[in-house]
Amino acid sequence: MVRGHSTSPLSHGKILVSCLGVKNLLKVIGLGFLGIVAGAVYLTGLCTQNWCTPFSVQKISQAVDFASCRDLGFVVIPSHPQRCTAGMKEFLEDEYASVRLSQPLDNAVATLPLRIVGEAALKAGEALQYRLQDRDGFVLDDRIIPVAPDASGASIPFVIDASYPRPLGTGGTLVLSVTDVKGRESGEAISVPLLFQSEDAVEIKVYFGNRERDPESVACDAAYPVPRRVPRADNLAQDALRELLKGPSLSEERQKFFTSIPDGVRVQDVAWADGVLTVDFSSALTHDMGGSCKVSAIRAQIEKTLQQFPSVRSVRITVNGEEEGVLEP
Repeated sequence: MVRGHSTSPLSHGKILVSCLGVKNLLKVIGLGFLGIVAGAVYLTGLCTQNWCTPFSVQKISQAVDFASCRDLGFVVIPSHPQRCTAGMKEFLEDEYASVRLSQPLDNAVATLPLRIVGEAALKAGEALQYRLQDRDGFVLDDRIIPVAPDASGASIPFVIDASYPRPLGTGGTLVLSVTDVKGRESGEAISVPLLFQSEDAVEIKVYFGNRERDPESVACDAAYPVPRRVPRADNLAQDALRELLKGPSLSEERQKFFTSIPDGVRVQDVAWADGVLTVDFSSALTHDMGGSCKVSAIRAQIEKTLQQFPSVRSVRITVNGEEEGVLEP
């Protein structure tokens, strides 16, 4: 006789308790998930406290100016003027600042070259000038930044790579100022403390004319060296050309140095073969030549700057790939 399988009341009770446990567990998980969703909705949509996520829609909507953006705990970027960003909105501490500097920031480590990035809105008769000095106030580099005045008041962006001699000490300052046509400060100025560090650099020379050494401009091809410090690199000729096209600094201009190379000239290509260095310039090189003496002066500046390097026996100058008629007296 075969006996049938029977389930005891105790077994039925265990199964019931197990089912109830699963249901309760699922309910707890569901409630937990709803809580997470509700928390996420609150944090990203309704929360307005300083500790709230910067993605909170309600918090972003309450940022209407720099002060409210800062007070709500959004990130403040220590630029000049300071900037505060809330979502896709950006607020300036001073919305009417005519000069805005985004790089370098305060106490940044100055590299060689020092990249200066910003924008400026200048009026007619104004210019933007930068001055880089060491901790003792000795001027390392000072130049006019090429920002043209705009009658509409629009801000014009600028990017400058400043080279400078070896500073004394580890501290220095970058000063940006709006000046009038005579170089006097006529508007706001920005002062940025910097930190200098030792770098693997080398000193090269660039060549300019000098009105004190040749006041009558008798020697058309006379060019005199001024030092430049650049990062040690494989192609120093390109660095030398870049520094040459910058022209003299304001300090060097006060020492009567000048350049005959027209504004806006760009180097388009540099090629070296068998001791001959070929440099291709943009067409601006041949604009407004002004006679054979200026042609000789331009050629002398370029050739002397490049022939300081022992590997360069001669220099070939082209414009848009063409050599014929370029810098011929």
